[in-house]
Amino acid sequence: QIEWSIVAAECAKNTQKAVVQERIKVVNEMMGKMRAEMTYVVQSLYKEFEESFCAQRDTIIADFNQIMRFIFAYPVQKQQQIKGFHDLIVRLDHVIAAIREEIVNCHAEKKLLEEQLSNVTKHFQKFIDFTFNAMPGQAEFLLPLELQRLINLNNNKEEKSKEAKN
Repeated sequence: QIEWSIVAAECAKNTQKAVVQERIKVVNEMMGKMRAEMTYVVQSLYKEFEESFCAQRDTIIADFNQIMRFIFAYPVQKQQQIKGFHDLIVRLDHVIAAIREEIVNCHAEKKLLEEQLSNVTKHFQKFIDFTFNAMPGQAEFLLPLELQRLINLNNNKEEKSKEAKN
């Protein structure tokens, strides 16, 4: 019986050793598989991070380049706008000068036409006076009031200019 118990104890010990060795073997296999999976996960995460980083870096570089192009183009664009405004001002100055000249010409022509109308009216008044054998000023009622006022204004201007000359 003692032998039997020794053999049983040795068998139990061998069984325990086998179980422990099997457990160690299984743990080592599992560790190997886990190590491979962890390596795959870490590598895939690193690759994904690297791609994301490269994409962000490229985006930042593109944005920076666009900002720099805008910064360098902005003064040129503003200079072109300023030149356009100066050209517009020059053209408007020419237009204003032409309009002023036209106004001066119109005033001169108006004055000339008023003088011609005044002369025609005076001659017409003389014709009326001659036709009706009237003294100057007696047949004025035949002319419209506007023409009579024009004659009176011109007579007053002529008198003032004669007085100023004397």
